[in-house]
Amino acid sequence: SAKPYNPLRQVLNAIGRGDEVQWLRYDGWGMIEHPCEEKELRWKVELGPDVFEQGPLAEFGGTEAQREFRELQDITIELYLE
Repeated sequence: SAKPYNPLRQVLNAIGRGDEVQWLRYDGWGMIEHPCEEKELRWKVELGPDVFEQGPLAEFGGTEAQREFRELQDITIELYLE
């Protein structure tokens, strides 16, 4: 993963063990609701820079969502940079 977007890699990097694992890149998370049933539903959440902002946030977030999300990013930037 780049940056890293992989949450496990973020944790292992934080404790100094991230280089001990061979990492595979992936571009999303998958979900299966009601597996093996007639009403089974499969969906995927893509990962990467701006995917959330240009996808679900833009579609479902409402008029202030983009601004609010940027404010959240600004407030929490120090957590990401550490």
